[in-house]
Amino acid sequence: MVKTKINSLKRVLGLVYALDDKFKNIVKEKAKREKVGIAEILDYYAKPENFKELTKFLKKEKLPGKFEKSKIPSGKRVAKNPKEFSRLMLELFNNIGFSPKDYKGQTDERGIIEHIFINKKGQSALVPQSKISSLINKWKAWEEVIFPPPDATVSQFKNLHSLIVLLEKQNDERATRGEAKTNVIEFYLKEYEEVRGKTEEELARGGKFRYLFKYTLVSGGITTFISEEERYYKIRHHHFYDIDIPKNPKEKWCIYINDPYIDSILNDKQYIPIFLKAIQDPRTDHNKGYLYFFLMTVLHYSNNSYIDSKGQRKTFRVQMKISTLLDKIKAGDRTKERPKEAFRVLAECISYVADNYKDVLSEVRLLNSEYNLKVIKDLSIFKNIDYEQFKANYLNDLNIKDIRKALISFNAIALKEESDQELKDYQEGLFLPI
Repeated sequence: MVKTKINSLKRVLGLVYALDDKFKNIVKEKAKREKVGIAEILDYYAKPENFKELTKFLKKEKLPGKFEKSKIPSGKRVAKNPKEFSRLMLELFNNIGFSPKDYKGQTDERGIIEHIFINKKGQSALVPQSKISSLINKWKAWEEVIFPPPDATVSQFKNLHSLIVLLEKQNDERATRGEAKTNVIEFYLKEYEEVRGKTEEELARGGKFRYLFKYTLVSGGITTFISEEERYYKIRHHHFYDIDIPKNPKEKWCIYINDPYIDSILNDKQYIPIFLKAIQDPRTDHNKGYLYFFLMTVLHYSNNSYIDSKGQRKTFRVQMKISTLLDKIKAGDRTKERPKEAFRVLAECISYVADNYKDVLSEVRLLNSEYNLKVIKDLSIFKNIDYEQFKANYLNDLNIKDIRKALISFNAIALKEESDQELKDYQEGLFLPI
């Protein structure tokens, strides 16, 4: 019994170590002084004879003395999404997703019966007949459909980011115990809902969000998304993970991240930061999903680097047409067809990121086709300026009559790098069908 309690306390201490920087620094300093490993210090604090010392320390430092599970700090970059995986998400998901009207029948082309969905953007997805019942069970209870569509909206984008957050947290805890990283995520639904931004009060009330979260979780675990590129007719992207759904709602869900995604998540050297604050922000849900897509696009296309012939690291900035940017952030057709509306959405996006993620976006660069440049450092101007004023102040000097034809570049935070290898925007052959 005593051994069981010690092991349980060690697990809790590992969690506190993973989530509380103050406790982590104290443990590291103690380990350094005594020339032992982190695990040995946690073992020391877990012993009954040292419990008073631990309690005194926790009280003094105002740490969770009752060993309640620490919350993930929402304002921090709490996880890392491999850049190539981020690119794939930006390609596959949008503000429209799929609807029941996008159902196109079934196929047995791959040797199993699968249901086909194709939306008006031409995007395709396959849901296996053997798994459709689990999606129906988690589909919104107030809406009766024969074949519920897979979720390819901003909610799915946030779902994958949430799972990466949970995976990194669990692997941090495993590391403190000297255990190897895993591709398995175990969580109670409440833990997942908290990562998605639900408060204790909202969780107590329940509501439609619970159906949406379950539906999105199941969909991500059974859907094969199809993309088309110039070099390939079709690329089938195997479902991102396998999923065990508990029959008892009080039991844990289990997610098993599939290859090749897990290898990239655990070992990739170039990644995009994930902000828990962004996942939890309801302003970026549903019809305003383009704000979330914009934030991720800025992070994806911000400062990049390469190694020149002399072995020196150089930075370069990616620029793209604003019409292309509108496609990437999944702006609606009405936005892309009207210059004033295109500017309104662009200004809204820039203001949102500049106000909420000040270290992400420091300036905006506008260029014409001859690469003449206008740099805007005061991003607050996008809150009040209208399209005609913007043209007069910035576009006319570049001989640009339509905002959609301008090139734009973001001087944002540099991507995190963990090696001196040359960085690439695209690695051929990654995330091809299994």
